[in-house]
Amino acid sequence: RVSKINNNAFKNASSLKKVFYEGTIDDWQKIKIDAFSGPMIYAEEMYFLDEDNVYYLVEEVSFDVKELNMNNFCGFDCLKTIHLSEEVKSIEMLGNLVNLEKVYYDGTLEDWLKIEFVKWWFSNPMYHAEEIYMKKDNEYYLVEEIKFDSEIVDISNIVGFDCLKKIYLTNKFKKIYNSGLPQFIGLNVDEVYYEGTLEDWLNLEFTNEYENPMYFSNKLY
Repeated sequence: RVSKINNNAFKNASSLKKVFYEGTIDDWQKIKIDAFSGPMIYAEEMYFLDEDNVYYLVEEVSFDVKELNMNNFCGFDCLKTIHLSEEVKSIEMLGNLVNLEKVYYDGTLEDWLKIEFVKWWFSNPMYHAEEIYMKKDNEYYLVEEIKFDSEIVDISNIVGFDCLKKIYLTNKFKKIYNSGLPQFIGLNVDEVYYEGTLEDWLNLEFTNEYENPMYFSNKLY
């Protein structure tokens, strides 16, 4: 019957371990929860009721909406996997998912780069997750490389892509731009391939060292 959880409702409930909700995930998403006010800010495990009216530990959640507000799942330490449909256009508030491991996205890499993350360090699931899977030919694949063919590259949406191993830049490339916080970029890129000469590379513009892919990479081709 809970329809709203007000600010500071569970303030300082630091010993909280488990939360049992007599409803489904869909019911939980309908509750209006003020920012950082849900019980999962402190608790470690969240249990919902399944179709057989039996409690289960929440480790996986799927979303198929265009505008996703993840405030209701802030602090879900037990959440390991998130599924996002290609319909998602913007994501707001996705904080404190410290144990998130995998993100499955039903769109393409090009679609992902168009998603709006409101305050991306809270709303981009890859700030916490280790692997992201996208669809190609209707099958999921682990994103390990990316190719940019534009003049100005915005890398904000791939911040935190720990699984990314290779970056390709065409000779159109002139500048890298990052609208997020550079110190949280978190890339494990091994190789950068640039379709230009060394002289061309020396004329490129990087706002700071974090936006140069070679800050994280070992090899430049």
